[in-house]
Amino acid sequence: DIGDDYCIHPPKKKEVADRLLYNALNQTYGFATIDGQSPVYDSLWVEDGGIVLTFDHAESGMFAYEDPDGFEIAGEDRVFYPARASIVDRRNVLVKSERVTKPVAVRYAWRNWIKGTLFDTNLLPASSFRTDDWEDATRFVE
Repeated sequence: DIGDDYCIHPPKKKEVADRLLYNALNQTYGFATIDGQSPVYDSLWVEDGGIVLTFDHAESGMFAYEDPDGFEIAGEDRVFYPARASIVDRRNVLVKSERVTKPVAVRYAWRNWIKGTLFDTNLLPASSFRTDDWEDATRFVE
């Protein structure tokens, strides 16, 4: 969310330093009241033609400035299609696509570079993740 697609060095150094500080205070020095960990994908369940995702380290909830972007969803054919995502019950994310009626897997920010759009309420970004372990999956191309 604070990187640059044309340069490996993040331009927003203060934000990177702040996030590293929060992590060090929480993990190394034991300040439990400081949120130092980004949300991490935990589990999923299928509901209403979509997949609901749960996250660890999101005790205060999930956040997006707009609808979260960068999600893809696949059925048993292992073809990933762009998907819509929305935060439900403040803590979970529902992912759907009209092209996938029986979803089985989701990927978020599964590219070489993508601007992150999913955070916890303390604005720590969710890491990219995948719910599958397929080596033969493909991405839909129009």
